[in-house]
Amino acid sequence: MKKILSITLGLVLIFSMISALAVNTSAANDAQVLRVYDRASDGDILFYADFNSAAYKQNESAKAKVDFTISADGRTLTAVAKPDSGSDNANYFGAYFEELPVNKGDKVTMSFKIKADGFASDKATPTSNSVGIGGWFIDDYMEKDAEKGWNFINYYGNWNCDLPSGTLHRSGIRIANKTKLASDANNIEAATTDEEGFLNVKIEYDYDERKVTTFFLQDGVYVEDQSSSMMTTAITNNVKMDDHLGFAISVPHVECDATVKDVKIFKGLGLTPEQLAITENTTNEVEPVATTTKAKPAPVVKTTAAATTAAPVDDTASEGGCGGSLALATVAIVPAIAAVAFVSTKKRED
Repeated sequence: MKKILSITLGLVLIFSMISALAVNTSAANDAQVLRVYDRASDGDILFYADFNSAAYKQNESAKAKVDFTISADGRTLTAVAKPDSGSDNANYFGAYFEELPVNKGDKVTMSFKIKADGFASDKATPTSNSVGIGGWFIDDYMEKDAEKGWNFINYYGNWNCDLPSGTLHRSGIRIANKTKLASDANNIEAATTDEEGFLNVKIEYDYDERKVTTFFLQDGVYVEDQSSSMMTTAITNNVKMDDHLGFAISVPHVECDATVKDVKIFKGLGLTPEQLAITENTTNEVEPVATTTKAKPAPVVKTTAAATTAAPVDDTASEGGCGGSLALATVAIVPAIAAVAFVSTKKRED
């Protein structure tokens, strides 16, 4: 009986390891994630949004009030308020990615292009086309309440929409559309519009200094718009939980007609337009430095060889990820098989 039990336990161990291996090798990382933070050098691209991904979700209000149209290549998203959609609401579309945790000391830059095509209302303070675009999510933003929990730090404004004569465009920094981190300003008026009608903007998230800074492109150079603290008493940021990177858009007003495209996130600050123009990494991953500030280690993500297609795994890049899991599982399975074989041999000898 003891021998039978030993054989059974050995087989259970083997099948458990095989099952774990299957999970590790079959769980596809989202192709939008090009490199995890801890394996990137400054200037590496971490994320290139593909809105065709099934990762993106809408809250219930957005489903009822906003039409989101995605381009065939997934790089462009247009948000248009549905006719007769009623009063303003907190309408959100987006996703954060578990592969991209960020925490104390991390510094990232988000860049995107945005164009507002709609017309302004006749309100005393026109709000049409005011949308917020952001990539830093505080804690598990949808964990408890999908309607209220979209806590992402974003660059908010009416961009370059048509406004009544004498009215200035304005922009600010917010958490979702609920909390202003910086009051609206009119600096965005000076932004340069490209040949397709888009403004080029970037957001720097510096979690070492707990600071967020927004920029717009003016005559080929990024000019600072606003800067504020990333912290607020209105939103709790649990220091024991990772924040995460991703993409979200806030569409709070019923007049909205805005398009955003080429959404990217990079490691590092102070990046130039030329550095932000890349769509894939050409450098090798780096070995992560041991740190105690992370709540949990980040998984290894494959580097993509093209903007929309994941590249084959580089077995020489690191010992982590699926390749590392495969090696570890193989090493563990061998002695387990040997143990079962030994017990079986003993049984035949007896």
